[in-house]
Amino acid sequence: MRILQISTGVQRIPPDKLGSPEGHITLLSKELVKMGHEVTILDRMESVSDAPYEQLDCVKIIRLPVKYLRPNKMENKLSFMRWLRGGLNTIFFILKVSRWLKHNKQFDVINTYVISQAFILILLHNNLRTKLIYNHHASFWPSQHAGIIKKFLLSSLGHFTINRVKLIIVLNETVRKHFISQFSIKDSQIVVLPTGLDFNMLRLDMTLDQEKLVYQLEEKRVVLFVGRINPDKGFPLCIGSAPGPTSPASTGFAYKSSTQTGKSLPFYADQLVSGSDTPGTYSITINFTGSAK
Repeated sequence: MRILQISTGVQRIPPDKLGSPEGHITLLSKELVKMGHEVTILDRMESVSDAPYEQLDCVKIIRLPVKYLRPNKMENKLSFMRWLRGGLNTIFFILKVSRWLKHNKQFDVINTYVISQAFILILLHNNLRTKLIYNHHASFWPSQHAGIIKKFLLSSLGHFTINRVKLIIVLNETVRKHFISQFSIKDSQIVVLPTGLDFNMLRLDMTLDQEKLVYQLEEKRVVLFVGRINPDKGFPLCIGSAPGPTSPASTGFAYKSSTQTGKSLPFYADQLVSGSDTPGTYSITINFTGSAK
């Protein structure tokens, strides 16, 4: 099949950081090519020196020149400005994609990763509905963490779009069940595709045995967590899975964080642990092994 992947237009593909939808798009595209498909990624050109065309492991990357609004100081005082800027950048990018699609109609499948992108494409290209797939690259629906106005807009956007694309792809069974109940869609319209991980991008500088020795975890079972240290990424669930102090085998946690949280990671982790249902009952060791970027 001829597959088109539309990036978010935020981070350049291939990304130089671990994680993110762009990382997922890159890895998925490479695997689809290995399966015999022809894959093209549409991305945003970051600068005039950026190559308009590139080939990465037989994946075609086409970069479009698009107006892009940069962060400004006002966003520190008015939080909605960041949301507004992101929305405008999405519109700028998808309108350029829309014009490109008018002259490139050869694709069998079109993958989008931003709900507003899918919404605009449906409005402008009703004939694409039979090809359009929406990939929800999050462990929750955004309106679950939004104010009243934003929640209403996201809910309306979701109901209109989700019921008009050919297929929805989500990360896990919890999100799938939420979508079915929230948007009244058929079970056959939504599938689960967990995010893959390229271990070569982790840049691990030690073997497991070396990590156990350095962090004094020789007699303990080790859980490696890669991701942002926050509730949405499942950090508290990892903490809660540790055995209690009466267990014969306590667990050592060696974490790699892809981004900072604004606070020191040990302090933030302690907050999450103490906020568990039974604070202080887990016999665990948390070591921060550094950035996995």
